[in-house]
Amino acid sequence: MNLLEKSLFSTLKSIVTQNLYHNLQQHRSIVKVRLKWVKNRGLDHIIDVQTDLKAACLLKDAILRSPVGYLTAKSLDDSQKLLGLTVPTLRFIRRYPTLFEEFPHPKYSSLPCFKLTHIAKILHDQELKVFEDNQTDLVERLSKVLMMTTNRMVALQSLHPLKWDLGLPDDFDKKLIKKFPDDFRIVKGTNGLPCLKLVQWPEKYGVSELQKMNDDSSSSTPAVGYREFKRGKAALEFPMSFPRGYGAQKKVKAWMDEFQKLPYISPYEDSRGIDPDSDLMEKRVVGVLHEFLSLTLYKKTKRNYLRNLREELYLPHRFTRIFTRYPGIFYLSLKCKTTTVALREGYRRGRLVNPHPLTRHRDKFHHVMRTGLIYRSKGVDILPQLDNRQVVMKTSIPQHREFQALEEKTFYVTLGTLLSGLGCKDTFPEQEVELLTISDTPSGKNYKISTPCTLCVWNLDLFLTYPAFPTVMDINQIRESFPSHVGSCRYRTDRFGKPVVAGDTLATRMTLIKLQQRFGIAKMRGMAYIAGDVVCEGEFSMATDSE
Repeated sequence: MNLLEKSLFSTLKSIVTQNLYHNLQQHRSIVKVRLKWVKNRGLDHIIDVQTDLKAACLLKDAILRSPVGYLTAKSLDDSQKLLGLTVPTLRFIRRYPTLFEEFPHPKYSSLPCFKLTHIAKILHDQELKVFEDNQTDLVERLSKVLMMTTNRMVALQSLHPLKWDLGLPDDFDKKLIKKFPDDFRIVKGTNGLPCLKLVQWPEKYGVSELQKMNDDSSSSTPAVGYREFKRGKAALEFPMSFPRGYGAQKKVKAWMDEFQKLPYISPYEDSRGIDPDSDLMEKRVVGVLHEFLSLTLYKKTKRNYLRNLREELYLPHRFTRIFTRYPGIFYLSLKCKTTTVALREGYRRGRLVNPHPLTRHRDKFHHVMRTGLIYRSKGVDILPQLDNRQVVMKTSIPQHREFQALEEKTFYVTLGTLLSGLGCKDTFPEQEVELLTISDTPSGKNYKISTPCTLCVWNLDLFLTYPAFPTVMDINQIRESFPSHVGSCRYRTDRFGKPVVAGDTLATRMTLIKLQQRFGIAKMRGMAYIAGDVVCEGEFSMATDSE
């Protein structure tokens, strides 16, 4: 009996000791420091700009989804909150005439309607091409989101608000799912709502961004690999960038050192056995939020979107306190009457560290928006009226960006970033547009700017180069002969060292006309750019009227 009691006592003692050690490991007490929220003007500005960009992209998609190809002003009344705008949607959409063209309703003339301009359609076609070229990355990003959830599925109503942040196509729940049936499937959830479910577990995707960042140090020794990262076998450190003054505080350093020493739990591992009130669970929550924000294109999203995924991601009820508790990892912005969570390590000096191809394309979209906003107050009356004689530019889509020099008396004219014509009725580049009007006067030929439709307000940066005549004149001769006389027009050299004249709107075109008059330019060649990428190419020549 004594032997039995002793063995039973030793067994119970070992069990209690193991459980006590396990609980002490999970309940390791870290003295937390209460930090004051500090505003970051750089990140706030980025969030402010991208809020308008996101709203414009959502409006573009809504117009494309419309069966009639346009939206009425009445249908936009209740969309301000949905788009995240701080101004009425009607006022917002009228700010950007380079993207949205206003016209009266076919039946009710007093009802304004909005459709996409030709430039917006070109940008949309390019966006579809970006989606097509990055489908593998898209599948990986969506798979990782589902892999972090408890049941490997998310309700579609929770994913739709995240389409723009995750870089998903507008119709991902239809075309993308059908294209990858071995990866995704639409099922009915426990609440009866349609959900997106991961069909099979892709082992190659089960590596977090933090583990990838530590891959260099882990791969230095052959015995250590990704398996050593799993289930808390390694204490990986999160990159931190504290607001000014916080990082130097001793109490903050001590707190962060203790936090970084905790084992790292991969967001793709089952963590339901961890004590919800432990420090280990808190680091696991930080890891899940860090991984989710890393999967977004702009390393940020709205706090409410994360709340919609709280149960799926197995997050505690008050998980949003993590954002203010760890200001070296996250930044909480109150810009645009909402709360946005950003990953500090994703930005450096106001720019994305690793921009995605889709974000680069959206930069072009924003450039067109900004150009239309700057010149929205100018109308067709700023340019002279048409004459009978004109010069026509015929345009075509280029196949490459290398252009050979034309024959003698041929000049290259770069038509800048893109058309931003306010009130444009014609389209570009397919249709012919009137560029210049030439009329005979007693003093010689008189050149005037055409102003039918498309060219009414071309707020472009124009560049004139002359590779065929490198010795005819230099940049100093241009400055002396044609000083800047109207608006903002300047002379400089391009990235190839060739002299160019650059400016916008009427100022540059008047300067170009004077250059044509003095040097007798016979032909010009134009190229339209969006953020450096050639969109279209055209050629026009000086015409005379036979009448």
